[in-house]
Amino acid sequence: MPNVTKRTVDAAEPKAKKYFVWDGKLSGFGLQVMPSGHKSFVVQYRTLEGRSRRMTLGKYGGLTPDEARGLAIEVLAKVRNGEDPTVHRKVIRHAPTVNDLLDMYLSEHVEVHNKPKSLIEIRRILDRCVRKPLGVIPPQFDRV
Repeated sequence: MPNVTKRTVDAAEPKAKKYFVWDGKLSGFGLQVMPSGHKSFVVQYRTLEGRSRRMTLGKYGGLTPDEARGLAIEVLAKVRNGEDPTVHRKVIRHAPTVNDLLDMYLSEHVEVHNKPKSLIEIRRILDRCVRKPLGVIPPQFDRV
């Protein structure tokens, strides 16, 4: 098997179906080539439960093969320690947004503990200073 290098990535031509070019040195690390010509780096691993998972690390161009190999080593190290990085990504993807947290704060705290005039002012400040710039962003977690 060839190593995934810039030369092998550039030489990989699109075919009728997607295919993978696996690295000869690092088991589980490879390049996915789509029929459209898009190329992305992937890492494939088995969880402690025995499920096979494939995780996309990034697109070629945004990542060099060496950078992608480094990310794959980090992912495989986490897997050896018993973690499942794809589950961590799903948790982040389904996390509540800042808007959801503000709605919860207003209903459970402000409406209960403040007077109506204060509620109006707090809602105005939060809408203007927090919701507009940050509303759809999920809160920060320890990311992969």
